Amino acid sequence: MVKSKDIDLEYLYRNEGDPRARIRLLGLVHFYLKGKNKKEVSEIVLVNEHTVASWIKKYEEFGLEGIYDEQRSGRKPNLTASEEDKFKSELEALGAEKNGGRLIGEDIQGLLKNKFNVDYTVNGVYALMHRLGYSWITARSKHPKSDPEIQEIFKK
Repeated sequence: MVKSKDIDLEYLYRNEGDPRARIRLLGLVHFYLKGKNKKEVSEIVLVNEHTVASWIKKYEEFGLEGIYDEQRSGRKPNLTASEEDKFKSELEALGAEKNGGRLIGEDIQGLLKNKFNVDYTVNGVYALMHRLGYSWITARSKHPKSDPEIQEIFKK
C-alpha cells in the first residue's frame, strides 16, 4: 500500500503535463489530503464514482505509475519494417532517376501504390516521410538541360 503522506500529491498535480493524469491526481488530492469521500471526489472532478474507486485502487497497487494510461496498440502500419527499408531504397532510386525537378507527394503516392500495393493519401505520404526522417524542404532544383560549365563561364 502506498503512503500518500510520503508523496506530495498536490505538487505533482500542479506540475503534471498529462491532462488525464492531472485529473486523476486532483481526485487523489481530494481523497487523501482533503479527506473527501469517493462520491464527493467524483462530483468535484466530474467522473463516475466507480472511476474514482478504480483510480484509488490503481494508485494503491502501483503507486504513481497506476495513474498513467497504459500504452495502447493503435493501428497497424501499412508498411512493415522491412518494407520501409525497401521503400527508402526505392525512393532514393526514384529521386536519382528523376533528372531535374523534385519529388512531390503524388509521385511518392504512385510509388507506394505500384511497388507496395498500399493506398496512402497525400497527407499520409507526408506523415510517412516525416516518420522515416525525410524532410520535405529541399534544395533548389536544377533544370535537366543545365550545364554547370556554361554557367561558370557566364558568371565570369
